[in-house]
Amino acid sequence: MPKKVSTYFSKSWSKENRKKILKTFKIKVNKKITMYNDNFILEKDFEKKIKVYDKENPIFQEFSNIQIENDNWYNELSTLARIYLKEQCDNFLKEDSKKPFTTYSAGQVAFIDNQIYKLQELFKADEDYHCWLRKDFKLRDSAIKNFIYDRKPLRSPIILLKKVRIYAIKNKLPYFNKRGNLLPHIIRAYLSDELKLPMSEFDKIKLSIKRTKETFLSLARCNLDSFEYFVTLTFADIQQKEKYLKNNLRSVKKGEYDLKFTYVEDATDYELCIKKVNAFFTNFRILCKKKNISFKYLGVPEYQKNGNIHYHFLFSELPQDLLYKVPSWLDYDYKNQERRFDLGIKGWAYGKSTIESIVDKQRIVEYISKYLLKSLEEIKDTTYLDRLNKRRYYASSNLEKPTTIYDFTDFDFENEESLENENVLEELPIVYEKKASNFYNETRTIIYQLKDFGGVPSL
Repeated sequence: MPKKVSTYFSKSWSKENRKKILKTFKIKVNKKITMYNDNFILEKDFEKKIKVYDKENPIFQEFSNIQIENDNWYNELSTLARIYLKEQCDNFLKEDSKKPFTTYSAGQVAFIDNQIYKLQELFKADEDYHCWLRKDFKLRDSAIKNFIYDRKPLRSPIILLKKVRIYAIKNKLPYFNKRGNLLPHIIRAYLSDELKLPMSEFDKIKLSIKRTKETFLSLARCNLDSFEYFVTLTFADIQQKEKYLKNNLRSVKKGEYDLKFTYVEDATDYELCIKKVNAFFTNFRILCKKKNISFKYLGVPEYQKNGNIHYHFLFSELPQDLLYKVPSWLDYDYKNQERRFDLGIKGWAYGKSTIESIVDKQRIVEYISKYLLKSLEEIKDTTYLDRLNKRRYYASSNLEKPTTIYDFTDFDFENEESLENENVLEELPIVYEKKASNFYNETRTIIYQLKDFGGVPSL
C-alpha cells in the first residue's frame, strides 16, 4: 500500500475507510424527483443544493462491496479504483494544508456568511428592521447572535411597539405620557416579554387552523397501516334527478349496477350534508360490526367553487360484498376518453361514491390533507366563517392516537416516581419529529414510519 494511502486509510478495511472514500462520490443536486407510479411524479426543488451519492458510478460500487476487516483490500482493487484512491489522498492532503484556524469548516463559514448577507439585505428593505443595522447598514452583532447563531424568530421592536400603541388606544390604557409617547417602563415591559399583547382574532384563526392540521396529520400517520382505500362521497342534486334516472335505466338494461339515489335538496347546506354522512356511518359501522370488521375512517369535507360539499376519506379494509362497480355513465374519464372502473360503496345512497385502493400511503396522507387545508384556508377569503365552529375533519373513535415524548432537562433522578415515569417514556414511540430553521431557510419535517411500537422508528 502506498504511503499516501496508508496516511488516510488503515490496512484493514474498516467502516471509517468506507465512509471516508464514499463521501468523495457525493454530487450536488438542486432537485429531487420521486416516481411513485407510472402516473405520478413528485418533484422537489431545494433552495440550497444538496449532495447525494453517485451510486451508479462503478468505482463507487467497487468500494461499497469491499468486505469489512479485509486486510487485502488494496491489492484486490481494480487499476481505476487505485488511481481514484490516490487522487483523493492528494486532495485530502491539500485540504489539510488549507484548513482555517476555526472551529467551523470552510462550508459552514460560507453558509453563515451567506445567511448574514441575506438577512442584511432583508433588513435594508424594511425600515421597521433598520434598528438591527449599524449606521453603515451592516448587521449589528446582536442581530447576528439572535437570528443566525441562536436561531430566534425574526422580531422588530418597532413593529411590536406600534402594535402596543394601537392596543393601548383601542382599550384606553394609561400607557402614554403628556406628549403621547409610550412610557419607558411600558416599553421595557413589552420588549422583555414581561407584558404580552393578546392574540388578534386573525392570529387565533391561524393558530386554530395550524392545530387542526397537525392533529389530522398525526392521526393519519399513526394509522397509516390501517388505511387501505381512498374514498370520495358526493351528493346527487335533486335538480338532476330526471337525468340520472334515465341514465341509470339504460345502464341497468346493460346489466350494470342499479343505482337508487336518495337525492338531497341542497348540496351546499352543511347541516343537511353532515346529517346524511352521520347516518351513513352509523348504519355502516353496524353492518361492519355484524361482519366482525374493525372499521376505521378519517376524512375531510371539500367545498367546491359553486358551494357544493363532498367528502374525501381514508377507509380501512372492506369486504368485496360491500362494494359495487360504478356504472359507466358515472365512471367515464372524458379527459382521457376511457373508463376508470372505479368501485363504489353500497351503503352510500346519497350520490356517487368512489373507492380506490391506496398504492402509496404516505403520498395519500399528504394528498388528503391538501383538501383539509384548502377548506380551512378559504375561510379567510369567503363568507364561510361559520365553518370554524363546525367539524373540520371526521375520524372514527377507534383510531390510534399520537404519543408525545417530552425532553426532561430538569429530571429528578433521585425521585423513585420520576424514574418509573422515565422507564415508561422509553417504551413510547416517536411519531414524527419537526425541525424548523429561520424563515429564510427551508423548513423540514422528518417522518418516522413505525412498524411496531416496541421497535426503533426508522426513516
